[in-house]
Amino acid sequence: EIFFKLERFGVLFLKNFKIIVVNYYSVLNIRILLDSIILCASNKLSISICLVDNTHCKSQKTLLIDLLEQYTSLDIDLIFSKENLGYFGAAHYAIKREKTVNKYDFVALVNPDIEFLNFDFLHEVQLDRDIGLMSVNVVNQDLIPYNPFMRTRPGITHLRLIRFVSSYYLIYRVYELLHILKKSVKRRCLARPKGFSKQETVYANHGSIFIFTKEAMRKGFDFTYPGFLFLEELFVAEKMADMNLKTVYVDQVTAIHYEHHSIGEFKDRLMVSYLNQSINLFLNN
Repeated sequence: EIFFKLERFGVLFLKNFKIIVVNYYSVLNIRILLDSIILCASNKLSISICLVDNTHCKSQKTLLIDLLEQYTSLDIDLIFSKENLGYFGAAHYAIKREKTVNKYDFVALVNPDIEFLNFDFLHEVQLDRDIGLMSVNVVNQDLIPYNPFMRTRPGITHLRLIRFVSSYYLIYRVYELLHILKKSVKRRCLARPKGFSKQETVYANHGSIFIFTKEAMRKGFDFTYPGFLFLEELFVAEKMADMNLKTVYVDQVTAIHYEHHSIGEFKDRLMVSYLNQSINLFLNN
C-alpha cells in the first residue's frame, strides 16, 4: 500500500518544518541534535526550532544560553517554563505561542537526545490527506530499531498487568529488567518485524520522535495530555484514531536516540508512580 508520492517531477515547493525540543538536564545532547539538524538541512525546508527548558536550574539556563549563541544560523526560540511541564505539557506550552500552526507542513516533537541522520524525505514527499503522523526509523546507539513501536492496539489485559506491576516498585524493577532483556534479544533477532514493509500503517509510534502532518494540525491535534509522563504514544495513537487519521511508518527519515539520558535506564520510584498514574488514566477512560 502506497501512502504518498515523491515529488520528483515538477517544482519542489519550500516546506515548513517546526521542531519542538523539550529539555531536562540534557544540554550536551542538544548540541548533538542541533549539529545534526544543520547537517540535514537543505534550502527546500524552512526549519524553525522551539526549545522548551523544563529544568529550573540557573546553571542549566546559563549553559543553554551560551550554547545557543553558537547556533545563530538556526531559527531557535528558547522558552524557559515556569515549572516542569513534562514532555507533552511543554509541547502544548510551545504550540500555544504559535498564531498559525497550520502553516507548518510538519511539526516534530523530539527528545533532546536525538541525532538526525536524514530527513530529505520531508521535502520530497506528498502525503495522502488521511495521514496524521509519520513514524520514522529511530534506532538506538547499537542501531537497533524502535519503530514500529506498536503495530496493533494493546489489549486491556496487558494494560492491567502494567498497572499491577507499577503499583509495587520492587516488582516493577524485576519486570522492567526482564522486559529490557526480552526486548534486546527480540530486536537483535529481528532487525524488522517479519513481513514489515517500508511504508505501513501502524498503531503507535515510539515517543522519542513524533512528526505530525499539516492535516493533523489542521484538524486540531491537541497536545493537552492528562498525564505528566509516559504512555504519550498511546495518547497520540488514540487521538489519531479519533480524527480518522493514520500513523504510517516510513524508514526514509532516520535518527539515533541516545536513550535514557534524561530519565535513566531504570525508572526511580517517582517515575514509576507517573507511569502508574498514566495507565490508570487510560484504563479509567
